[in-house]
Amino acid sequence: MECKVMVRDRWRKILKRLGLVLGLVVAVLVVVGARPVFHLLKTTWNDANEKFESKPGTANDASRLNETSVVESWKIPADPDAAEKQLAVLLEEARAKHLKVSIAGARHSMGGHTIARDGIVIDMLPFNRMELDKSRMVLHVQAGARWSEIIPFLNKAGYSVEIMQSNDDFSIGGSLSVNCHGWQFNRPPIDSSVETMRIMLANGEVVKCSRTERPEMFSLVLGGYGLIGIILDADLHIVPNEKYRIERWCGPSSDYAKVLSKKTAESPDLVMAYGRLCVTREKFLE
Repeated sequence: MECKVMVRDRWRKILKRLGLVLGLVVAVLVVVGARPVFHLLKTTWNDANEKFESKPGTANDASRLNETSVVESWKIPADPDAAEKQLAVLLEEARAKHLKVSIAGARHSMGGHTIARDGIVIDMLPFNRMELDKSRMVLHVQAGARWSEIIPFLNKAGYSVEIMQSNDDFSIGGSLSVNCHGWQFNRPPIDSSVETMRIMLANGEVVKCSRTERPEMFSLVLGGYGLIGIILDADLHIVPNEKYRIERWCGPSSDYAKVLSKKTAESPDLVMAYGRLCVTREKFLE
């Protein structure tokens, strides 16, 4: 009987010690992990996809660092007839009052250079209707639509955009006005996927342009930052959806071109490539 009691006492002591050790391990993990967990929770909370509204009488860009005084800001409706009538009236008013006009989408052309001080801001985001033409493999889309709206719309039908962006919050009008590039390896910028556009000129006239119809205007609008006219809508080429396999590698920035060249030579089916430089203070551009 004494022997059994001693055995039980020994196991109690062992279990108690194990409990203390496990408690210490848990406490250490809580202390060590509390800071990053708190940081992640705080970042997630603050990173909500909120829509910001500028103060009355001002406009700002996505950085929220360039608050600029403006006379007024107009939200353009999605209905094309109503939108074009409003835009024509707006431009006539601007001419009469000698006011400058700024065209705004997602406002990621930052630095304040797309906001005319004491002018009129046109908010194109509500102007975002889309229509798919499978027979021509074309998406007809209004300038205020964002890629985040376009990609799911096309995906439901089994298609995708021809030039894929790295960020999906840009607007079509903004992307065309800066003629941005995409992820596709060895492909030209987004202008290569545009078939036609409709533009409203400063006098309120709406014109159509393409590589064969008003080709000079077509080339000037793409990358023209809205200086030629207001992009109303565009016909973009689309492609069937495909599933890609992702490969990642890390290395010195000085070897990027060499490694990419090697990878493309070894992988003839490579279709997208994207490089990010390390910008930490300790390893900046290493």
